[in-house]
Amino acid sequence: MQAATTLIILDGFGHRESSDANAIALANTPFLDSLYQSAPHSLVSGSGLDVGLPEGQMGNSERAHPDAIFVRFTGAKGFGFTYIDEEAFAAAADHFLAIALAREEDDTAEIRHQVCHDQLWRVFADPMGEQYTWHNVRWIVAAAVRDKYGYEGPTPRVVVVENAEDDAGIIIRSGDEFLEHPGWPRALIVGHPATGGGPATFFSSREGFEVTAKRPMSDELWLPQIVDRLYEVTPSVVMGMPKSDKEGKMQVQCRAVAFGTKASLKERTSSD
Repeated sequence: MQAATTLIILDGFGHRESSDANAIALANTPFLDSLYQSAPHSLVSGSGLDVGLPEGQMGNSERAHPDAIFVRFTGAKGFGFTYIDEEAFAAAADHFLAIALAREEDDTAEIRHQVCHDQLWRVFADPMGEQYTWHNVRWIVAAAVRDKYGYEGPTPRVVVVENAEDDAGIIIRSGDEFLEHPGWPRALIVGHPATGGGPATFFSSREGFEVTAKRPMSDELWLPQIVDRLYEVTPSVVMGMPKSDKEGKMQVQCRAVAFGTKASLKERTSSD
């Protein structure tokens, strides 16, 4: 009689030598310990070339920070924030907490959770108001996202913060749709990855983008028109930053963002 072999995959289960803040190492796991002692076992990599990602790039299961957080208010307006590495994400979250906790008598996980979500509610209560700059919102949502996913993660590569259906609260979720690239921009952000992003316009369909792109340019709405004029095909996110050339003329520097996934960027020809 042949012996049976079982393959067990534990989602979100990893290995780290340090036991500091390591739930797996600190837990009582007698059965798992017995398997390690009695059965052959090994470790596999979940990042970089081993899983089809660029060299050195972490897989989602290892990430402790998002590449981007999209804040979507009711309608098409919101913000798109970028965090170029874990240090930048932690700095944004810590900056907010340092200010918010200065008013509190204690610093506990419960208080951190409360101040994060109190401020998040205020942002969504007056999304276009002058109470917060986009820098303030960037710090607040970083702290709220870290509060949800924890300091160690795993954290989605892209996170969306938005109103729940029927305005029944605010939800923080994985923005998997931004890792897929239908050929038109789901989000246009006025800003640059290195400076943290900025105001954003969101689109749920190609038709919605094209209608907006045909509208006259204004101080508040100009990036959709420029992206449509320059590109026939884009990844799901395009960022644009005004920039002066050597002669002092204003130009727009566009940057396509694909979050490490395969995407196309095709410029329009002169005949388009």
